[in-house]
Amino acid sequence: MNTTSRKSLTFKIASGFGVIILLAMALGMAGIVTLQRTTAELNNIAQNELPAAVALGTVAKNLENIRGSLRTLAIPGLDPETRARQYDNISKAREAYQAAEARFEQSAFTPEIEAAWKAYKQAHSDQKTANNQFLDACRQIDQLGIADPVEVIGQLRRFQGDHYRLDLNILALMDEGVAFEGGDDHTACNFGKWLPTFKTESAELNRLLEEMKGPHQQFHQAVAEIRQAIQAGDRDRARNIYDTRMKAARTEVFNRFDGLLAVAEKSRELFDQNQVLAMGELTDKVRATLDAINKVVEANNAYLDDYTGSVTRLARTTMFVLIGCILAVLVLGIVLTYSLTRSILRPVRRVVEVLGNVAHRPPPPRLNWPGPAKACLPPPLSRPPFPRRPPVPSPKSPPRTTKWPGSASPPPN
Repeated sequence: MNTTSRKSLTFKIASGFGVIILLAMALGMAGIVTLQRTTAELNNIAQNELPAAVALGTVAKNLENIRGSLRTLAIPGLDPETRARQYDNISKAREAYQAAEARFEQSAFTPEIEAAWKAYKQAHSDQKTANNQFLDACRQIDQLGIADPVEVIGQLRRFQGDHYRLDLNILALMDEGVAFEGGDDHTACNFGKWLPTFKTESAELNRLLEEMKGPHQQFHQAVAEIRQAIQAGDRDRARNIYDTRMKAARTEVFNRFDGLLAVAEKSRELFDQNQVLAMGELTDKVRATLDAINKVVEANNAYLDDYTGSVTRLARTTMFVLIGCILAVLVLGIVLTYSLTRSILRPVRRVVEVLGNVAHRPPPPRLNWPGPAKACLPPPLSRPPFPRRPPVPSPKSPPRTTKWPGSASPPPN
């Protein structure tokens, strides 16, 4: 193999491995670039898009919680603990959805999401105005201390009628002698039984009820003394008790009943206003707000679907590119291997072929000299211009003699 062949073979080997190395580097770079892009997109989904979607869900959930609490506050007859719990739920829900709104506004908006979000903010602003109006009326009702004004008004009117009939019975007893049962125990009447069970945090109601206890007791005590006087036949004393003591107590009792009824009527008026607001304007605005936030959720979900679809397509493209690069490297490696193998083995095959041809060639024919050997020898060379020194024989080996074919002794000089 000459120098040119060796250089050509070296160049082919180096070129083949160089191409494979370049393809491997290209494959690695393509994998790194696509992996970085896919990682960046996945990080964006994990750090931005999913938290934004969760924030939207938090907003919608807390708006529903507020609507439930408003509906609960519209129920008459709730105890103060339950009403206080609803106020607390509304406060916590507001804090939660405000934080969620702030988090969602940090994300990137598409035009569709931005339009839906502006519509939601406007609808929510209108709803908050109605919510605050409703809650203000609820707190005024709480300050009045009557959870169910309709029921309290009915009870107070019944108590007022009971004492009014008792006053008429006393007059009939004094004027006509018509007897009746009861009325002489201030704790046995309907108001006396109800009073210990009624609890309120209203300072005005507590003041009116406290002021009513004394006159109410005096009213019933006068009834008992008048009845005793009538039974004793002393009508003048009975009339004197009625004029001097029972009338004054009756006036105080009925005045306090009027005061209690005035507070209850005011509470009922506020309650009726709240019922109209809750069943009408507030319900419509809450529904509009929920519809608006649902549209934001739909727009955001559509954006997420497109975004995740693009990430999926990127991952699929990355996989196809990598598979293509791998196949290209594999095919090129096979081609280069085949080419280099042929380049290396071609000279070897030639040598083997030549050696094989030499090995299978028949030996040359044996020479038979027809005459003396001398006649077959070439002419002798001319003698050199100077005498040649004869060789000195080695003492260890005998002188070498040459046998020529066809003769027993060397030819003569």
